Amino acid sequence: MLEKIITKKEAKVFLFLFVISIIYILPILNADRYYIDDLGRSIWGYSKWGVNGRPLADIIMASISFGYPLLDISPLPQIAGLAFICASLSVSLCRIAPDFGQSAIIASALCFIINPFMLENLSYKYDALPMLLSASLLVLSFSFGRKWWHLPVPAFMVICSLSLYQATLTLFASMAVIEFVFSARDFRGKILEAMIRVLQLVSGYLFYSAYIGPNFIQGSYNISHSETILSQPDMVSKAIENSTGFVDLIDAYLTGIPDWIMFITASLSIVGLVFLLIESVRKESEKNIYKIIVTFIIALAPVALVAFSFAHLSLLKFPVYAPRVMISFGGVMLIVGLLCCKSMIGRIGLLPLFVFSFVFCIAYGNTMKSQKEFDGYISAEISSVINKQNNEYKFISIAGKMPVSEQYRLAVSKFPLMKELVPIYMDNGWGWGSALLAHYGADYKFKQINQEIKSGVCKKTPVFESTKYDLYDLDDMIIVMFKGFNC
Repeated sequence: MLEKIITKKEAKVFLFLFVISIIYILPILNADRYYIDDLGRSIWGYSKWGVNGRPLADIIMASISFGYPLLDISPLPQIAGLAFICASLSVSLCRIAPDFGQSAIIASALCFIINPFMLENLSYKYDALPMLLSASLLVLSFSFGRKWWHLPVPAFMVICSLSLYQATLTLFASMAVIEFVFSARDFRGKILEAMIRVLQLVSGYLFYSAYIGPNFIQGSYNISHSETILSQPDMVSKAIENSTGFVDLIDAYLTGIPDWIMFITASLSIVGLVFLLIESVRKESEKNIYKIIVTFIIALAPVALVAFSFAHLSLLKFPVYAPRVMISFGGVMLIVGLLCCKSMIGRIGLLPLFVFSFVFCIAYGNTMKSQKEFDGYISAEISSVINKQNNEYKFISIAGKMPVSEQYRLAVSKFPLMKELVPIYMDNGWGWGSALLAHYGADYKFKQINQEIKSGVCKKTPVFESTKYDLYDLDDMIIVMFKGFNC
């Protein structure tokens, strides 16, 4: 009965992939640092994903927490999310590329897991499960066949995925391209299947946009970040401008990879692509028009997947430039893995990339841990000093940026992407700085530093001075001013 759902090959691939993936994320689990939104959820127990158009995330996290308030039950969400993504990759890739052996599928799927931007998704103690489950549903959509009762399921999965985390959307398009390139169907079958995938994606997206998003998204921040530039006259130029921020993230990752690893991986990918093109041309039974179309799509597939990793984000009026929204870059990593894994030499050639990625993750986890310890030292000191003032403060504001650990400084100098992955919470107008202080006893309502506050503070003498920061009070507000902030 079980083999009707999952084959022995798929089960073995999942087991090996999941074990390797758990080893990969151990440095993140060991760092045990509250990641951005975790700071608020861990002490106030809210979810509030629904107001961001993610109601299914609320339902799932409240369910596994047995209601509200949400408690810190990490690493369960991270491990569960990883299990879902490993299972979906194992099942779908075995069905998309049935000619690939177990080792080839495992190596290819592992390329998706080592997507460097997904390190941020994996770092959330609460949000890891909704984010990874969102990606998993899109990948799993490609395990269903072409029988008529299978066709609506992927569209439903698109709706569920968007209700968990919208940034994964174009991963469906990336998987559709991968299916087109690697499936064993004839040319006309490939084109028909591609048209079905477009219909599934569009119908799922339109349903979400019409019935779910508008009824849940609330608040000026969430509304503004969901608005698009599609109606603007300068849409094309604005989209290109937005794209540069995401290209910079990719560049930050590639800059940290040794050139020889880049050369080996790129060369093996190109060789694999050439073999695919030769195979398509040799299928003489098909008409030339189909041969031309399929060959053209295969040749452009890697470029298309790079574009898909951030295309939907570039159409937003106010895009968020953060690694977590680039989870669809996993599609790029996946096609690189599949192209390399067409041969044993290619699979061996991927080993340097795997080793580098594991080392990068270890460095990331240790940098997170060192910054967590430094956060604790600075925050505990500030909170202690504030509490000794014996004033009944209601508000807190932060001016300037807190210093960073020396390990953080060194890691960023070697791997530029580390600066985007490891957040520094007490940074001017970022409210998570006050949430961090609340963990150490300084629980006050946050106010962003503005010109009025700045003018008032700069005329006063500090109530406390140190080598790293000064404290000022202004009426019922305490201001933490780090060295380097200019009045």
